[in-house]
Amino acid sequence: MKTLFLAFFYILSVNAFAQTQADRIQQAYIKNDKNYELSCKYFGQSSFRLITAQEKTQRSYGKLSRKFKLESNNKIFSMVFNITTSERKEANYEFKFQNGLTISGDLKSNSSMVDNNDRKAFYLPTKKVERRFRNFANSNELYKISCKVYFATEKKLEITDSHNDLHINVHPHDKYDHKKLTIDRVENYFGNALYKSYVLLEEGNFKGNHVDLSDFLEMKEKTLVKNYYPESVVIPESVEFKVSPAGHNRYLFNAQRDVEIRYTGGNHNYCMWNNTRRILMGYMRSHSQAELTLNYDASAIVVQGSGLVGLNFNTASIKEDNLLRNVFLRDKEQAKEYTKKYFDYFVNVFVTPYTGLFKSVTIENKSLYGNYSKTISGKGKRVLKITMEYSNL
Repeated sequence: MKTLFLAFFYILSVNAFAQTQADRIQQAYIKNDKNYELSCKYFGQSSFRLITAQEKTQRSYGKLSRKFKLESNNKIFSMVFNITTSERKEANYEFKFQNGLTISGDLKSNSSMVDNNDRKAFYLPTKKVERRFRNFANSNELYKISCKVYFATEKKLEITDSHNDLHINVHPHDKYDHKKLTIDRVENYFGNALYKSYVLLEEGNFKGNHVDLSDFLEMKEKTLVKNYYPESVVIPESVEFKVSPAGHNRYLFNAQRDVEIRYTGGNHNYCMWNNTRRILMGYMRSHSQAELTLNYDASAIVVQGSGLVGLNFNTASIKEDNLLRNVFLRDKEQAKEYTKKYFDYFVNVFVTPYTGLFKSVTIENKSLYGNYSKTISGKGKRVLKITMEYSNL
């Protein structure tokens, strides 16, 4: 009888925990759905250009507004970005610079301004700038500034010196890790006081893109479909949830001491690949001089058959299971080719183009399947080092 009672009590405890965790996950989605934010950044940074928000996005009836600091040509100046209601169009936009320059116009549709995946961009239209401001606009490359209204998107996760060892668990769902091979190691990370842990929750592709901007400006509340996936992993209450469709949450990099980010979860060749991109975007567009290490725990990461930019695995190597360590072991030549291709992509696309933001950057890859290194010279002031390494192979 005592055994039956204990078993019954255990079942009740598990059910209570499962409900509690499910509630926490659902609340994370509900909270995220209420988010809104104006955001701006420079593209094509061959010269030093940086944009930093100076306040939270302000919302009132018929208006969204936010103030930004721009650093360009060793000068600092402010810009206020306003979006207001329009009787005929989706909305009106206005950019006011501290020297008196104002750039304004009609926003005809949501398509360019409201697109969280950056597939479309709204660039400041500078063709009609008054003659007296043209030198200012051209010398500071205002035409390279792109701005967005982000709906149902996490605010930037700030990386500071308060936590320099991070653990990011990407989409810990049974649909990715169908044999539950990562659970034990992931739970060990959650219980390790050395790491500040975050769990990235999967979500439908950028549902905030469907918010009607004109309705939102009229203070109509947006209603979005809630969704989450059941998980087998036990997630302590100390671990923070971040909603991250396909790994696309954003980062604000303010740490100056060396930072290590240890990745677990799935999939390495899609969602985790996207998240690595987002980390590097935040790191490169910052003043941080921290050495950055991205550590992929191959015994706590799963993959899918095919990924972006040719990051594919042959059918035989993933037939038995999709744990990254085991997939590499089954086809060592494929592992060498894959890790090199992964490294080359980030060197060429997410480090090299930012030459205006560093004096030099050395990026390394370390694994049993190949060690690579490349140093790139730039026009900026920071001396940076990025290490991508695979552990527990």
